[in-house]
Amino acid sequence: MASLVAAKLQEERKVLSVTGHFTQFLGYVMNEKTFRGYPADIQKVLTEEAQKAGERMTQTTIENDKKLMEDLRKQGVTVVTDIDTKSFRAATASVYGAFPKWTPGLYAKVRKTLDN
Repeated sequence: MASLVAAKLQEERKVLSVTGHFTQFLGYVMNEKTFRGYPADIQKVLTEEAQKAGERMTQTTIENDKKLMEDLRKQGVTVVTDIDTKSFRAATASVYGAFPKWTPGLYAKVRKTLDN
């Protein structure tokens, strides 16, 4: 929601369908060789704290999105949330096959992660 509001898309479009087809995320990035070079106890702390930070960021994003959607409604935007996401996903599934240079199985792996 924040990127939509920052781009002021509500000035031109008055209907927002919350399909969930795009989820922004932030992650910690570290060279694997560097990570593996740390002692096991440090690796454990880094992994645990990254998990906690991810959970907190998710909760913060959900809370902020609710506030932003209410702000959009106040600006005259119709926010549609009763989307049939299963049908939406099925109708767009063929898009992922249009990227032949992707690593084989990448979409399935990402989908499995997102569905958890």
